[in-house]
Amino acid sequence: MKLSLIFGCCLWINLLAGQDNAFEPAVQGIYLVNPSYQVDFDSASRIAYWVHYELNAQEADGQLKRTDDFRIDFRTKRSASTKSYRGSGYDRGHLKPAADSKSSRGEMSQSFLMTNMFPQTPSLNRGIWRKLEEQVREWAIQYRTVHVTTGPSLETHGWLVDGVRVSTACWKAVLRTSPDTCAIAFVMPNASRVSGEIDWYMVSIDELECQLQRDLFPGLPDSTEVRIEANARLSDWKLTSSQSMKPVSSEPASARERNNPSIGSVQCIGIAKSTGQRCRIKTSDPSGKCRYHRD
Repeated sequence: MKLSLIFGCCLWINLLAGQDNAFEPAVQGIYLVNPSYQVDFDSASRIAYWVHYELNAQEADGQLKRTDDFRIDFRTKRSASTKSYRGSGYDRGHLKPAADSKSSRGEMSQSFLMTNMFPQTPSLNRGIWRKLEEQVREWAIQYRTVHVTTGPSLETHGWLVDGVRVSTACWKAVLRTSPDTCAIAFVMPNASRVSGEIDWYMVSIDELECQLQRDLFPGLPDSTEVRIEANARLSDWKLTSSQSMKPVSSEPASARERNNPSIGSVQCIGIAKSTGQRCRIKTSDPSGKCRYHRD
């Protein structure tokens, strides 16, 4: 009886907060619930493991302006401060963008909590990453709702003076469930110069899960995961004319293979730590293993 009451209260709170926890990954650090997004916060690195949220057309196409009220998140003693990035050369990069938070002023303001920030180079944050964020908003408008999980890579480039970790790359995974179920992911280098087109950095969900060693959309039925997570196909997604995303086949082969290692001919024989099942990444290596299982 007591457990049922607790479960019912938690469910009511989740619904009230508008949580999208049906598709969020397992929590590894401190779980922070905001009105329109959830954060898995890593105290040691002072940035999130991931941020997850449902993005609908109203949030993506609202008219609210940025509040720019960057501030400490007092729910954790390890939140970065507004001064943590000062003089570092890195931007305070949003994980859930302010432009994805336009349904109310409160939602917009909540997007400026420092637990929603991580160090990004200006080249990435104001360039191709911004274009990717714009494309995700277009998908939210086109498909009415998308589910987004995003975060920093596990690899570390360095640390800010205030002990904030700088990752070598940033990733974003997008899922839609209407009019069909489909997912796509991107990994972009957190470098001083980031060139190319958005689709150069497209990867399958399987490959991204292999890099992160976590299951990104655990709420999906196993049969659906197998069907949609093994391959990354731009043809499954409507692209806006404002984004110069070329068909993958038009890229030089060397560039495609460098930015999307999932291209190959056979399924990897390794076991994925995130699922305990056979890795679904394709490989052409004679060993029968993808680059993650050859290490």
